Amino acid sequence: EQIKAGALFEYCYFCKFMAAKVEDAGDPLFLGECLVCSWGRASLHVPCPDCKAMIVVEDMGEGTCPNCRRDIDLGYLIEQYGPGGDPEEESDTAYCSNCEHHGEQSVVPHGDGYLCLYCLQTADRIARCGYCGEPITGIDPGDSCITGCFFCHGPFGND
Repeated sequence: EQIKAGALFEYCYFCKFMAAKVEDAGDPLFLGECLVCSWGRASLHVPCPDCKAMIVVEDMGEGTCPNCRRDIDLGYLIEQYGPGGDPEEESDTAYCSNCEHHGEQSVVPHGDGYLCLYCLQTADRIARCGYCGEPITGIDPGDSCITGCFFCHGPFGND
């Protein structure tokens, strides 16, 4: 009945039934939840830059077009969905405390919060580490003066 009403379903990765209902969580983020086993996942639905077919990115900021086989990576996603602001102003991007991806700042503004384009987790806010100053999700700047973050580990971190 839901499919007839226009709902999108995919095969569940866990139980293999065509029962994972996929819902838009704000372009390009989609959230899926299996109606059989309750397994859930997040994915990005990104138009292919070459043929415009939909590329589904499930994690690690990587995906391949099912039509023309074009690969996209985290750098492409950041370029497409990250803020394109003035380089002289402070960036509205950050590192993710959930996946602790050390490469590029993979957290970008998304709706009223932030989205990590690497692990696809959302966050309410970003803050600067009170010890090293890196912008990171999920930290308390006051506590991080002592504990640091996953980059610096505070005053007890390894150099």
